[in-house]
Amino acid sequence: MGFAMLQPWVSKHAAENIWVVTPDAASLRGLQEKEGVRHVAYPNTLPSDVKPDVIVFAVKPQILEEVIAEYTAYRHSLFLSVAAGKKLDVYERKLSPAARIVRVMPNLPAKVGEAATLLVGNSQVTMVDIKNTETLLGMLGTTAWLKDESLMDAATALSGCGPAYFYLLSDILGELGHEMGLPKDLSTALAKQTMIGSAGLWKQDMLPAHTMHQNIAVKGGLTEAALQELTQNDALKALMRKALVAASERGKKLSD
Repeated sequence: MGFAMLQPWVSKHAAENIWVVTPDAASLRGLQEKEGVRHVAYPNTLPSDVKPDVIVFAVKPQILEEVIAEYTAYRHSLFLSVAAGKKLDVYERKLSPAARIVRVMPNLPAKVGEAATLLVGNSQVTMVDIKNTETLLGMLGTTAWLKDESLMDAATALSGCGPAYFYLLSDILGELGHEMGLPKDLSTALAKQTMIGSAGLWKQDMLPAHTMHQNIAVKGGLTEAALQELTQNDALKALMRKALVAASERGKKLSD
């Protein structure tokens, strides 16, 4: 996710200087060679005159607290974090009660400027911080602020994990088409292009999802027959509910 966010920030010149701190230089895939992008392996190797306006934590939740501890000296920076499940008070304990912190949950389409990003900030965040955060995250797609931090796990289960559900559905459709006799390569390509085309059409028409799928389901036709199977006894809805609840519960466990 860090790379997915970094790529558009670099291409759109989001900052005068971008310092990337990671021991894995290969993960930058050459971006450290771009103008304005600098790389160091560890925080203690940053030049002493670096005074970042914004610090972004894009690390796994399991190592977050260890990483945070290395940035306590940056008392005037705004902190953004994409670590799933870690609540605002974790940062306040490790950094300072006065630290300005925003939890950020983008999804993978950030890489192509089509992210859906959820945001929630602590009480120290200023209007200037909100504006700066929206400028940065707006380069990745759309943004939405949550007033209640407890909703972040549900929002993450929906949009943060959502692209995986989308790709899984395409994968399953491709497999089923092959089971029904289509050549495997053709079936896979049909499933993929159907997903891409449907998303493009929806972006153009901007109609509610219910209207979009009902417009395709001609009475007595093939689509209607398929949708009846998917919606009978709320079968698909019940399955997706289990998936979102499982993801949300995992987020709560990570926060604990």
